[in-house]
Amino acid sequence: MKIIINILIGLIISIPMFAQTEYYYFKGQRIPLTVNPKKVNVISMATGPQFAPAANPNALPTGLEVEAVISGNHFNMCIIENKTSNSLHFKNYINSIKNNYIVQPCYYNARGKELIPSGYVYVKLKQTSDSTLLYNIAQTYGLKISHRNHFMPLWHVLYISKNSVVTIANTLNELGVFDIVEPDLHYSFLIPFNSISWDEDVSLQWGLYNATDDTIDINASSAWNYATGKGVYVGVFDTGIDHNHPDLADNLTSLVYDTYTNDDVYAMYGLTGHGTHVAGIISAIRNNGIFSSGVAPDANLVSISSKLSLYLELTTEKLANGFNWAVQKGIDVINCSWHWRESELLCDAIDNAIQSGRNGKGCIVIFAAGNDSISQVSFPANYKSEILAVGSVNKYGTRSDFSNYGSGLDVVAPGDTILSTLPNSDVGFKSGTSMAAPHVSGIAALILELNPDLTGQQVRDIIEQSTIKVGDIEYTNTLNRPNGTWNEYYGYGLVDALKAVQNTPRKQIDY
Repeated sequence: MKIIINILIGLIISIPMFAQTEYYYFKGQRIPLTVNPKKVNVISMATGPQFAPAANPNALPTGLEVEAVISGNHFNMCIIENKTSNSLHFKNYINSIKNNYIVQPCYYNARGKELIPSGYVYVKLKQTSDSTLLYNIAQTYGLKISHRNHFMPLWHVLYISKNSVVTIANTLNELGVFDIVEPDLHYSFLIPFNSISWDEDVSLQWGLYNATDDTIDINASSAWNYATGKGVYVGVFDTGIDHNHPDLADNLTSLVYDTYTNDDVYAMYGLTGHGTHVAGIISAIRNNGIFSSGVAPDANLVSISSKLSLYLELTTEKLANGFNWAVQKGIDVINCSWHWRESELLCDAIDNAIQSGRNGKGCIVIFAAGNDSISQVSFPANYKSEILAVGSVNKYGTRSDFSNYGSGLDVVAPGDTILSTLPNSDVGFKSGTSMAAPHVSGIAALILELNPDLTGQQVRDIIEQSTIKVGDIEYTNTLNRPNGTWNEYYGYGLVDALKAVQNTPRKQIDY
């Protein structure tokens, strides 16, 4: 074995800075990478002289800009972007600095997402006794060992002192002497994944994090420091959920009900994937590296499906059955992104959920306000004050032009161009108060994780008292609106997940 390894080491050739074919390995397969010709990561060792433009961006030639500067234990990193169409100008500058600094190419993956190499390489040994082998090969390839992972002792973290981290990782992988070798690649440093989540499309979810105006979002990422909806059951009363969607499946429970067939089966109706989209806003799985994140990413999703059609027999009764089933099964929150005709049968079922749900504490029932752009919230959202009626705002904090308003409106939430899950393992954008309501349902789940003993009224009060006053319409003290200032266009204002969890009284625990 030692003879073979020595031969392999002896065959080492110089590694080009920018390989013609770029890829990395995952599960033995080559994952293709496309080099971003307009961006590089310039790395200077933390113990050496700092890369000048990191401290003084004006030191760069005209047309080149510092995108981000990151300091670490072993490196100082500076992302440089070419803002011009002159590729030769950029290449000449890179050639002028690469003798003094490590210049890493940046990449796009197959989905077009930007990947930044950090300068680290992960190596998993085949056996613990291979640590000496690792040390010798690291020296040969100009690598330094940072540390061994204390949870998984076969895994080691190395860092480079020259060459491309992708190329060196592939070279070590192809030696065949280690179990796994992979480069440390991050999504763009401009996307605050550390404070949001490690999900591929989360930067597009302005309702969770708004790069346009950081006050116009629901502060979900900060709220996750307190709660993620764990243990709370949220009923998605809609057209059905794609239960095979990889960003939803693990949060879907065995509780499921189809109002049309009166069976405990998954069913999806309609062609738009409306229910799947709503479900993802509430509880798409966080930090799984794919798609999006929900407001309450650990909440339990319960599919209550319906055809939601006026042209089917006894649809109103079937809708009523959905609420009554949810009460029997102990569902905590019921999200209803739909409207219906006025019906006392339906009112009785909603009353049952509000009064008797959660063993008498009351379900939190949330309805979309409607998309008719009229001064009247649609039914059943306007049925009674114990229902949370939710309107929509855009990413600038102004009322969406389609959103209903009026005396029945309670709060507003992001509902304009909202990214979420779609059937067939997909994601996409939808707009409507249908998208606003599940943001509020997610916040209700965060609150109930912290204190499941709260009544439905207490949860509604917390949500209404924890809002941000958005828009250019004056908020005033209003009769029968006890939770603060209010107006008919924004209700109490934009829901705020962080304020809500901070304002939630914690459950008393008897030891």
